[in-house]
Amino acid sequence: MRATWGARVTSNISFSAELEYRLDAMRKAWFALIRFWFSAAPFRFRCIVFLACVISAALSGLEACVGYRRPLRASDLAPAQRLVNQHARALLRGRATAKGEREEEIKYKALSNLEVLRMCSLATLFLELRVRRLLWLYEMIKDPEYQQAVVNRTAALVDSRLMRFEPGEAGEGF
Repeated sequence: MRATWGARVTSNISFSAELEYRLDAMRKAWFALIRFWFSAAPFRFRCIVFLACVISAALSGLEACVGYRRPLRASDLAPAQRLVNQHARALLRGRATAKGEREEEIKYKALSNLEVLRMCSLATLFLELRVRRLLWLYEMIKDPEYQQAVVNRTAALVDSRLMRFEPGEAGEGF
């Protein structure tokens, strides 16, 4: 599979092709570092590398899809989120359980996916996409060239022929 920049959006405005590509990229990133995940490296360091390699592989092509005409929904990201949850549990190495004791009986209960993500200092993919998109928008708004383009666009609208007419009384039109 050759590397490309940007998202793969199909003619029916489906993100399925891009999501499959992202799932494949996540799996490759995970298995490329399989020895590292189970090494003696500190847990926090493994989480940072997981975010940088696996999560970024998932989100790199999807950032462009956030503002698309058919918005990307959390349900679209469900397969990728399941993979992230699975790998986050593997990073915890059996600590994704809670011990409960009742009347001489010890039972272990699996923690929820959100608790596992919290322990790894991760957010859901949907939330991470939104945060990245907002950071991009913030950087764009701070850009002086963008600010000047907005001023020029506004001036062009004000001076345009369409803006010279005013509506008549009681919505009679122009």
